[in-house]
Amino acid sequence: MRGPVSLVTVGGFLGAGKTTLINRILSQANEQRYVVFVNDFGDINIDYDLIETVEEDRVSLKNGCVCCSLNADLIETIATFCRDQAPDAILIEASGVADPRSLDNSLMPLVQAGYINLDYKIYLLDVDQIGRLDYADTEMLIDQALASDLVVLNKCDLVDPSQLSATKRLLTQSGNTATIIDTTFANLPLESLLLIDPGERNFTTPKDGMNHGHFASWSRQNIAPLTFRAFEKLLEATHPFVLRAKGRVYFEDDPQQLVDFDVVGHRRVFRKRSASTTGMTPAVIFIGRKETFRHDVLDAFFCDARSLVDSPD
Repeated sequence: MRGPVSLVTVGGFLGAGKTTLINRILSQANEQRYVVFVNDFGDINIDYDLIETVEEDRVSLKNGCVCCSLNADLIETIATFCRDQAPDAILIEASGVADPRSLDNSLMPLVQAGYINLDYKIYLLDVDQIGRLDYADTEMLIDQALASDLVVLNKCDLVDPSQLSATKRLLTQSGNTATIIDTTFANLPLESLLLIDPGERNFTTPKDGMNHGHFASWSRQNIAPLTFRAFEKLLEATHPFVLRAKGRVYFEDDPQQLVDFDVVGHRRVFRKRSASTTGMTPAVIFIGRKETFRHDVLDAFFCDARSLVDSPD
């Protein structure tokens, strides 16, 4: 078995757009292999041309993705995937009435056993629906959103700016520290949702100009060992405009130890690579909103001559 597989959970109330988001992820899979656990295949709009085989509780796609229905054997099924043929990532679409914390607790044995990293918890809110629910249901949704890393305010085309602003205030005043992003039709770039290995991307320039609607990104390879304290300061400085950052780097205190990092909102995770890192190039990617993204801040830090092994230019 290789290292722990990245696992992402997608929660949200009925009709919030979870299935639309899962469909978007599947449509962008390319050569990545994902395993997706969902409640009901009938809700997933899988193109006929993508289907390779259909079995009980499982649909295999030609691009390597696999969809499975949630059942009592969820934990063992995930463990089997990780042992036998580990995918690039696992996604779980939770029930529209499920508490994300309960799902997290169910998955903890897999984390402790080293099968998965519970990397990213996404929660979708139908911003138009929020204003139509009663107090109890609204409180439930806000509480569940508090347990997430990314809150996606979906269907923003259905409300006016004042209602959108009111929903954001409601979340922040409730103590929400997750990253909040607004969108329509769950239209988010895949890189902001999954821990795609930045080294797998075909970087040809210091800045990778991914532009998916209102999003932009900056990427870099060939990074020399960094000072951990300086890197932490960079993450603090970029927090206002970075929704997601990830990659693998070396630090000066242990220049032979490759470290994976993942940043979601205020949450930062660093993991030392235990498997062989031969041939792996240090690489980073930062993703944020196009209108506020600061390429110059990242240029100033990473393009300093002391921060690069060599320049691709």
